[in-house]
Amino acid sequence: MNRHINKYYDPELTDQALKRGQHRTWVGGMWDEIGRLQFDFLKTQGLVPTHKVLDLGCGCFRAGVHLIEYLETSNYFGIDISAELLETGYREELVPKGLDARLPKSNLLSSGDFEADRFGIQFDTVIAQSVFTHLSLNHVRQCLARISSSVKIGGKFYLTAFLCPDDQSITEPLTHTPGGIVTSPVQDPFHYRPADFDYAAQGLPWQVEHYGSWNHPRNQSMVIFHRID
Repeated sequence: MNRHINKYYDPELTDQALKRGQHRTWVGGMWDEIGRLQFDFLKTQGLVPTHKVLDLGCGCFRAGVHLIEYLETSNYFGIDISAELLETGYREELVPKGLDARLPKSNLLSSGDFEADRFGIQFDTVIAQSVFTHLSLNHVRQCLARISSSVKIGGKFYLTAFLCPDDQSITEPLTHTPGGIVTSPVQDPFHYRPADFDYAAQGLPWQVEHYGSWNHPRNQSMVIFHRID
């Protein structure tokens, strides 16, 4: 059995992709479309330049290139499991656009444990796009517990997921349209019931909003966690 949870936890596979110059495809491709989608969606949700934003699983800055340009200098923060992917994105995506001047490297953290508290910041907005499509429900609960103290009361955590409708078997593979991604309840890529997120938030200072479709090209749904106390 592979000791890695998914491919992103395997540094050798990541290193091979980066050496081939494939950092954009390694994080899922659709670079312009999905990067812009995240930015435009957050703006419809009230994002303003003064907000402090945490991009959880930021990779090589697919959304970051838009957010860093829009937000006030130093207001973007990113966490990714791969230090190499962060470094590649900084060098290949930010420096050529001059965006490195707006993002100190101290705003970036390589971690697989959702350690938002290490920044010492209270965030207005956290987004995890196509992170928990690759992780189990236990990781969702761990993340919600871990980051809650780093989000302002009234702040929001946006999480995308593949959902299994209540009228379909949770135990069987599920094909999502558009995109054609086949998900599973027990292996990457994962799907969830909407109620799984209510369960994951129990006992934590979050109110769950099942936002649903946000025009994601691979049919990932949006779940919004509102920090309430």
